[in-house]
Amino acid sequence: MPKAIQALVFDVDGTLINTPETIFAAYEHVAHMHGLKPSTRDQIMIHMGKSLRDIFQGLYPDENVDPLLVTNGEYILAHMHEAELYGGLLAVLADLRQQGVKIAALTGGNHKVEDVLKHHEIHNYFDSIVHSERITHSKPDPEGLVLALAECGNVPAAAAVVVGDMRHDIEAGKNGGALAVVGLTHGFGTRRELEQAGADYIIDSFAELPGILDTIEQSHGS
Repeated sequence: MPKAIQALVFDVDGTLINTPETIFAAYEHVAHMHGLKPSTRDQIMIHMGKSLRDIFQGLYPDENVDPLLVTNGEYILAHMHEAELYGGLLAVLADLRQQGVKIAALTGGNHKVEDVLKHHEIHNYFDSIVHSERITHSKPDPEGLVLALAECGNVPAAAAVVVGDMRHDIEAGKNGGALAVVGLTHGFGTRRELEQAGADYIIDSFAELPGILDTIEQSHGS
């Protein structure tokens, strides 16, 4: 097991799974089903990274969002086969597992994430799955990170690497005192946004992650 890196904490949508198009389509579907004005992608992106409930409350502040969340969840489950795992992910997860590194998922989505991970047959890799319904404060607050690391066997934040595709992911890692925070450009966020959020490393694909982890280990390992 690496001495410096004891756990990796991954965001899910836009990080592990190529879900952006499915997610945008879900918001359009929800608006249609409930007679609401569809939000533009730019309007959605303003709220993206928050918990799912907070996103809907931000888009439709005068609505009871509970039925919207139900409709959204039904759509995601019906269409999750359309979203694929990002290339190279399975190799990374298998390698981490072989090394004995703990693996966690931390998402602003709700409990449906567990069904999505099971559908893609990767749920067994995770020692902890933290979604928005399990915490009070979503990213960029580090509450979810703290819970994930506790469930990974009380791994200290200073021995954890956070990987995500959006500003809130980066900031949650920073706020939680992670050893390093890695931004991925293949999801919702841009390289510039990840840079501005303070990512320690920015990569374009999972193929680059092992090399980054080696660099971190060499820099911090004893």
